[in-house]
Amino acid sequence: MTQRQYGIVVYGASGFTGRLVAEYLNTAYGDAPELSWAMAGRSVSKLEAVREEMGISGNVDILAADASDPASLKVMAESASVIITTV
Repeated sequence: MTQRQYGIVVYGASGFTGRLVAEYLNTAYGDAPELSWAMAGRSVSKLEAVREEMGISGNVDILAADASDPASLKVMAESASVIITTV
């Protein structure tokens, strides 16, 4: 099996449900090495604001991915073992 950069990517992390998932992952794992995770969505600036507001480490990456852009979704999907979509 191919090693992926992230164990989990939360797609739609700036929305209500996505924030809840990101909050849970941050509380449970933070930026601990046993689970690498990232936040993804259309607006990098919104994701950065959520990350700052929730006190999520800057080590948790942000990925730009838009449902209307198949190439961005492909990059996101290839980077993670699991995609949690809250879109």
